[in-house]
Amino acid sequence: MIRMAGSSGDFVKVHKNIINILLNIPDRQHIFFLILLRTVIK
Repeated sequence: MIRMAGSSGDFVKVHKNIINILLNIPDRQHIFFLILLRTVIK
């Protein structure tokens, strides 16, 4: 069984986890991670 709603919900959870991680990372690594995220998204 494929649950689209479940997978999208997991994506939101992951996204929130990423945001929480970013908030806990020092500025340099934070900027590096944002650049990394942008390259992954594009």
